[in-house]
Amino acid sequence: MARNILVVEDDRNISDLIRMYLEKEGFDVRIAGDGGKAIERVQAATYDLILMDMQMPHINGLEATRQIRLLPEGAAIPIIAMTANAFAEDRELCIEAGMNDFIAKPVSVSLLYQKLCAWLQKG
Repeated sequence: MARNILVVEDDRNISDLIRMYLEKEGFDVRIAGDGGKAIERVQAATYDLILMDMQMPHINGLEATRQIRLLPEGAAIPIIAMTANAFAEDRELCIEAGMNDFIAKPVSVSLLYQKLCAWLQKG
């Protein structure tokens, strides 16, 4: 059974690249271009994992995560931050917002697969 992944990323090139990598491995991937769209998608469908950019227009990844965590359908979904902000304080902000893990950009494909597998096995 394919695992449903939501990629929340405002950069179309990055989201298309992540989608390509994940679909190649058999994941069912949906894209949301900002945090507001991510919240709408979580309310409308079931996801096994969310990859969340931190910096986006409208609603950023931190606020989107906080709002998703308040939804019954979003409380337990693993959320992994994907961000160019790789400092320890950025990681702490992600965890405080309710994210489960952190991947620095540029994203290493092998690290991405490793983290996905680890979090999907926990669920």
